[in-house]
Amino acid sequence: MPPSADSETWRIFGDPTEGALPVAAAKAGLDLAPLEAEHPEVAELPFDSTRKVMTSIRHESGGGIMAYSKGSSESILHRATHISVSTASGHTADTGTTVRPITAADCDALLALHGEKAGYALRNLLYERRTLTEKGTKSTDLTVIEKNLTVLGMVSMIDPIRSAVPDAMAGVLDAGVKVNIITRDFSLTAIAIAPQVGLRADETLLAATDTAPARTIPDHGLTIVTGAEVLAHALRGGTELSRVAPDDKVRIVDLVKASGNLVAVTGDGINDSPALRNANIGVAMGASGTDVAKQTAEVVLLDDSFARLALASLFGVPLALNLLQILAIDLLGEIFPIAALGRDREEGETMKEKPRDPESRILDRRSMLDTFAAGTLMGVFAIASYLYSCTRNDIDPFTSTGPATCLSARRRSPT
Repeated sequence: MPPSADSETWRIFGDPTEGALPVAAAKAGLDLAPLEAEHPEVAELPFDSTRKVMTSIRHESGGGIMAYSKGSSESILHRATHISVSTASGHTADTGTTVRPITAADCDALLALHGEKAGYALRNLLYERRTLTEKGTKSTDLTVIEKNLTVLGMVSMIDPIRSAVPDAMAGVLDAGVKVNIITRDFSLTAIAIAPQVGLRADETLLAATDTAPARTIPDHGLTIVTGAEVLAHALRGGTELSRVAPDDKVRIVDLVKASGNLVAVTGDGINDSPALRNANIGVAMGASGTDVAKQTAEVVLLDDSFARLALASLFGVPLALNLLQILAIDLLGEIFPIAALGRDREEGETMKEKPRDPESRILDRRSMLDTFAAGTLMGVFAIASYLYSCTRNDIDPFTSTGPATCLSARRRSPT
């Protein structure tokens, strides 16, 4: 989003990965506006969690049609038959580059580079393209368009951890909450991020070792892991599960819920929506989250902060008292309790309390007894105050027209 009157900097809304790509292009000196006009998009094959590839089909300036694909290295590399390199041999495709058939050594080198960058918590996307005919653009078969591709290069990016996350994670873990990372990213990326956010394994492992690295279920490992093993990892906490499909996220949530535990899920994408819906507490990202995720979740973090959870409620209730009466209550009846609360020390034990039973009612036996006791006490004092006021003003409370007459009466001197 361009700078506005309120800000002198560019801002990105939506998916962070998609936002990082035009920023990288701008840093490389590319002006995107004329490029978009010169190469208008004809169609788009959106990303999905199964094939892990997204393709944009665009008109070329020479009248041709080109498909540009991007996706995870291991998902898109097997679709390539050629590679664009800066060598002097082969058929010239662009200025300074040539295209030649891709080899096994090329694939190994790209995967090794992908693993090296993922070890630094970088998210990597491999770019490929293919020339299409007009007939090819009308096909709905993905295998027709996303095949025989030419590798162009790799883009690496990082989504830095917010400074408040480690402290927030420490507080959550100390409260006894078991935290696990469930991501569609590459396993090495998740492994590199875990120590940055302070994710650790269970206390038994912490006591036995100086450092407690999080456990890892490798890419697509859930397909061969039994339900009992998945549940054991989730309940111990400190587990990283990578390349997890939406169905597997729901499977994990359902397993934890069936064991009698409460489960909270955070997410921002469409693929997170089923897990957000099935969890006891679904938490969506308000700034970068999709509309589907926000509509599915019970809680929406407006600033996408793990360290803060904000809820706001607004109820419209008819006034039982006029404004002057409410003001009198605030000034005279509540000033001292408010002052006492302001000086009261915080207990600091809320995070260590056990979760509330999801089957319990808001108006249970204890809350109803508390309401009855408080209401009785308030009623007694209100009636006592009323009777005292009537007595002080020589008014018979049983024959007066009500509290308004009593409160408005004044003591008269005998004549």
